[in-house]
Amino acid sequence: MGFGRLLTFSVDGLPAKLGYFVVDNFNPDKMVICTPARDIKVNRKVIHKLLGIPTGGQKFSSIGKLPMLTDAIADWRARYPSVMVPPTKMVKMIDESDGEDSFDFRMNFVMCFVAVLVDCHKQSCLWEEILEYLDDEMDFETIDWCDLVVEKLRTCKDTWNRLDAQSFFVGPLTILMLLYVDSIEFMGMEVDSAVCPLAFWNLKRLREREKGLKY
Repeated sequence: MGFGRLLTFSVDGLPAKLGYFVVDNFNPDKMVICTPARDIKVNRKVIHKLLGIPTGGQKFSSIGKLPMLTDAIADWRARYPSVMVPPTKMVKMIDESDGEDSFDFRMNFVMCFVAVLVDCHKQSCLWEEILEYLDDEMDFETIDWCDLVVEKLRTCKDTWNRLDAQSFFVGPLTILMLLYVDSIEFMGMEVDSAVCPLAFWNLKRLREREKGLKY
């Protein structure tokens, strides 16, 4: 499927101060994270380097939305009767699936990726619209998932009100945070560059890195 590196994902939480910092300093028009040290470019190339997910294939915008869900997609969605679909439920279904070649495995894996790293709702609402672009005959490895992340990043601040406590940021926050900590050195913390960022960073280390923020 081309998502193998995600199996090393170790991020088990995101510190709030660091989260606000990267979102506040992310410029979706220029697609950069602005920092005192330097601007960090955010594009398909750096996202592929970070996540290892497929890039260079067919873009979602060129697939075309289907008039209705295919039978296979509708059957998959029916397995989750609630609007809220916690990623933990999809992980459980992945563990119980018939192997990585099965449609259920591929759908649960892709939608878990979307829920955790692309369209991240605090209430675990599933991104329903994306289902209208998928079908059981699709080879997920030929899709440019990095482009999907980039397009989500371009609009992720449009509906977010920084001053409204009831306004939640819905977007690739984990990706922005990992791009920042992987790009800007903090002299007070030793980072093992031999380990990929997905595997190295967890909540404890991100909190330690948070202490080195410079505004």
